[in-house]
Amino acid sequence: MSIILRDPSGKVLLLCKGAESSVLDICNSGCVEVTRKHVDDYAAEGLRTLVFAMREISPEDYSEVDRLMLDCQNAINDREAKEQLAFQSIEDKLCCIGVTGVEDRLQDGVYETISALKEGRVKLWVLTGDKMERVV
Repeated sequence: MSIILRDPSGKVLLLCKGAESSVLDICNSGCVEVTRKHVDDYAAEGLRTLVFAMREISPEDYSEVDRLMLDCQNAINDREAKEQLAFQSIEDKLCCIGVTGVEDRLQDGVYETISALKEGRVKLWVLTGDKMERVV
């Protein structure tokens, strides 16, 4: 997920956050390798991770993505796909800023419910976008 903003000095910036598997692949500068290590370390501790990156947007690039986004807003069909293509056109050559690791506890009763389902021989699949290190 990305946002485009203008900072107090007038620079236009794209700020991006997401899973390391998505964000690090579009970074070409910054602390990419250190961030990969931190992601692995945080995941091994059971923390949910989120990687951050940014880049300065030229006036020409901003005009182009602004035009693409306006086209998306006016689209009747395939709006989400067109928005994704618009952002993909500008979400590249990012500078990796770093990663956060936050504890994300299960809600009360989840562990007991999963255990009871297993005892009842109910096959249970839990799908998550997270790393295998966080699987319960």
